[in-house]
Amino acid sequence: MKSTNQNVIKLEEYLQDKFDTKSIRIPILPDVAGKVIYLVNDPDVGINEVVSLLQKDPVITAHVIKVANSTAYSPATKIVNLHHAASMLGTNLLSEIALSVSLRSGIFILKGYIPIMKDIIKYTIATSLFTKELFGLAEADFDSLYLASMFYTAGMPVTLYHIDEFRKNEKIEFTDQEINLYLRKFKNKYVSLVLDKWAIDSDIKTIVNNHHNKSEVSSMHTECGLLRLSKELAKWVFDDSYDTKLILDSKELIDLNIHPDNLTSIFNNKEWIKNKAEELTKY
Repeated sequence: MKSTNQNVIKLEEYLQDKFDTKSIRIPILPDVAGKVIYLVNDPDVGINEVVSLLQKDPVITAHVIKVANSTAYSPATKIVNLHHAASMLGTNLLSEIALSVSLRSGIFILKGYIPIMKDIIKYTIATSLFTKELFGLAEADFDSLYLASMFYTAGMPVTLYHIDEFRKNEKIEFTDQEINLYLRKFKNKYVSLVLDKWAIDSDIKTIVNNHHNKSEVSSMHTECGLLRLSKELAKWVFDDSYDTKLILDSKELIDLNIHPDNLTSIFNNKEWIKNKAEELTKY
């Protein structure tokens, strides 16, 4: 059955009720991801601690080694185990790969929505890569910012899951436009419940929950601005029609006190960011 205005209204009421009653289905944060979050934030963590943690999950270990051997990282020699990966890539980079892989292993796999899910992952990875590129251009808590860039889309697969649940229960087919409309409308609401369930650090939650609305930002102002800028840069990477002038002339740069000339090297890295995000989306 095709959707009607009445069915679209019912879908919105259904999604809102799921939020109001906090009855959304939230995927379990993989144990490895939860622990890697703290490793990423700890500059004193050694290689053995990272390797020891990852070895507890053979599936994630296998994926990490695949990613480490991909063209995104182009190791000089083939990586055959985690110790080798750590020595070749370094503790911080290995931790970041492990976090990305383990987070993706914990989200819903929705048949029929694979292209949408891949786009979510691709844009998330590109955004996180840009937060690292922006490091040093403004005074900010870049550890919290980087982790926020990995989590800000966590509400999207959950929203998509419940849109699909309603679709199946009511035997209604929605257009891509309608699905995207309600993804945008509820993703920010749902992500707040996801991060609460996952017991994510309060600073990270502040950035994720408030970055999309400047009027709500009472703290982590710079980090929220940098995440918004990173998201715009991610859009630019995958949209050839996106004019860099929109970024260079944006009020965001003024608010962050970033001179447009400081983005030159970042613009020059467009293909590297694009290729790396697309490569990592495969795993």
